Amino acid sequence: MVFLDFLEKIAKNAMYKFVEGIENGEDRIIYKIKKSVIDLQKRFILNMLGSLIILVSLIFISLSLVFLLIEYFLLTKTLALGIIGLILLILGIIIKLRR
Repeated sequence: MVFLDFLEKIAKNAMYKFVEGIENGEDRIIYKIKKSVIDLQKRFILNMLGSLIILVSLIFISLSLVFLLIEYFLLTKTLALGIIGLILLILGIIIKLRR
């Protein structure tokens, strides 16, 4: 009987250690997944912020070009906006074709 109790105690201890190891493994996997998701979110936010800043700067540059064409070259507003629109369209097509 003592030998069977000893085997039962060893089996229980081994099973406990096995389950505990699985729990620790799960915790590490979940931690790594959460860390990866947080890093991905940070990169996404930084990319979106950079794109927003570039977009705003392009708007201001376009407006300054419109006013340059209107005031310096004495063009009408319609013609100045059309020229800037064509330049941006061509630039967008070039960027799209490069991808």
